[in-house]
Amino acid sequence: FGGINASYHAIKDDDVAEGLKHYVEQNNIDLVLVLPHKHNLYERLFFKGHTKGILHAMPVPVMSLKSE
Repeated sequence: FGGINASYHAIKDDDVAEGLKHYVEQNNIDLVLVLPHKHNLYERLFFKGHTKGILHAMPVPVMSLKSE
């Protein structure tokens, strides 16, 4: 990513998508990069993923990269 000013930020909020949306709007972010991971059966049954909510809430493009 030569010539691109990239940075990493950890954001805490009860609603992940809305917290990220607020941060994006307040800091003039151009692109959001997410690294979703596969959930096992237990996680799928009892925990909510965040990727779909982020995709719907973002006012900017979202790039999703596959983690190994």
